[in-house]
Amino acid sequence: MILCNVCAGEVNERMVCRQCGTPAGVAYASAGGHSQAAYAPPAVVPVGRGRGRGAGVKLAAVALLLAVVAGLGWWGYAARSRSLSEQRRRELVETYGPLKVEGIVLRNVDENGNVLGGPASSFARKDIRFILFEATLRNNAAGLYGVDGNLDVKYIDPKGKVDRADPEGFSLHKQLSVSSTYETVTRSGSLGSKAAGRFDTGRWRLELWFRGRKVGETNFTVY
Repeated sequence: MILCNVCAGEVNERMVCRQCGTPAGVAYASAGGHSQAAYAPPAVVPVGRGRGRGAGVKLAAVALLLAVVAGLGWWGYAARSRSLSEQRRRELVETYGPLKVEGIVLRNVDENGNVLGGPASSFARKDIRFILFEATLRNNAAGLYGVDGNLDVKYIDPKGKVDRADPEGFSLHKQLSVSSTYETVTRSGSLGSKAAGRFDTGRWRLELWFRGRKVGETNFTVY
């Protein structure tokens, strides 16, 4: 029989005193105080501080390793995404060129650029002074490199002739320089005269070219 070191009461099978509830071996009364008491060793052996610190270090190392692996995985995914994006950009440039027209707006303006009419797709011959175009261009090379050159313009009359054609076959040229940071840019230009009635009646076509490639066009009617 095992007796409690505190009150000499009987210790149960869970090594706890039935009388005072003290775990056997926790309170160390003098053995001489209880001649019939037998020493009961502690039921629980506490974990040493050194062992706990070592386990914590191992857990921290594992957590750090997992974080590094996750970070490398995300970095690899981002790098692959950037590579695919650049590849699609280059394919777009190869197929459509660095610039592509997204929209063209036409207006009738005077020699100082003051708007007389529009935006519109048809104009009265007696009112026309200069037909101004405003083109929104998509920069297909955005994120890859800057784009420089001339935006070449053709005003084609109802008979299919380029109005005021230069030796290269264009009505006018507009210089442009587009940074790689811009997704879209806007460029404008105009053709006409101070006197009314210069444009023949009928259906006209406006074409925009860049580096020998037509990048957009629109039509307007003179009545």
